[in-house]
Amino acid sequence: MFDSQKLAFENFVLGYKHGVYVFTKDGCRACEDYKKEIEWINNSYLYFVEVLLEEQREVLSKIIDRTAFPITVGYLDNQIKFIRQGILFEKDWAEVHKFLETFPPSPLTPEEIKNRIEKQKNRCLLTYYAIPQEIKGLDRQAILNKGIEHNEFPIDIDSVCPDLPAKDRERMLEGCYHFAKLVLWKGGAYSNFTNDIILGYTINNQEISFIERDLSEVK
Repeated sequence: MFDSQKLAFENFVLGYKHGVYVFTKDGCRACEDYKKEIEWINNSYLYFVEVLLEEQREVLSKIIDRTAFPITVGYLDNQIKFIRQGILFEKDWAEVHKFLETFPPSPLTPEEIKNRIEKQKNRCLLTYYAIPQEIKGLDRQAILNKGIEHNEFPIDIDSVCPDLPAKDRERMLEGCYHFAKLVLWKGGAYSNFTNDIILGYTINNQEISFIERDLSEVK
């Protein structure tokens, strides 16, 4: 194991996440056994992060929504690709090994990390648009076209498979609540379906606030 593979928890939280991160907890026998099994691997993208404090455990649980150690997490450009709990044996570790093989032999340079961050800033994110129901046709399309200015991939909530039952339409959208943005365009009343989606989104994302924009921005 390279010295660079030992990563302080604070550096994980603040740093650019790119690789496989193995989280262990102080006093956890399974964690000790797991680490001994894999710490011989010299790979610049395999990191060992020890969680020493209860406050750190709480922060980690908010990031990955897991609390049982050990935990193995795969990241690609700050995006979680997989989470595995417990000791990973041959078959399970083969998946991790295959993921590690996709990375270059050398760690990213500060300049490469900076370039990747800049690229991510311009990446369009899935965004639900709540548009007043009285907005029709080309005016509605003009609102959607504004999405590119905010690096958003807009989804008009009311336009999602309107011929399907409301429960089916809601089920199609709720699967993305945790990573989609929500924009409320002010200036009129929303449909009952859009109001239901707004409610469902806010219940599932109590720590993420929606964005409000005025229709005057479109003119």
